[in-house]
Amino acid sequence: MRNALPCAASGVSACQYACMDWTEYVSAGIAGRNQEDIALMAGVSQSSVSRWARGVGGRPSVENVMAFARALGDTPVAGLLAAGYLRHDELEGVIRLSVGLSDATTDALLTELGRRLNLHVSVRKGATG
Repeated sequence: MRNALPCAASGVSACQYACMDWTEYVSAGIAGRNQEDIALMAGVSQSSVSRWARGVGGRPSVENVMAFARALGDTPVAGLLAAGYLRHDELEGVIRLSVGLSDATTDALLTELGRRLNLHVSVRKGATG
């Protein structure tokens, strides 16, 4: 495992993966999951996922790293860190961009809706009591 910076300093939400090298990241990401399904979601072959998990064949392309991270439900930044395309110290200037509603996932929309509904209920309770 890499120890360049503690994960908490990186600001990456899925730091248990972001502090790993690529092979560790892939192995942890597929543990207990169907490699074929993950490969399909990432748009790569199952044999590629298997090779990555064994540390064979070198580092995948940036596009494949990002697609694989997304297939795991992780941020592309965590995958790019694990694959060595980014370093922890390069995250200092990373900003979070807003996603348009049409680009947001269903989970993201439901999470935001829940947050807003809870906020609305809290505000109304504060006004009445």
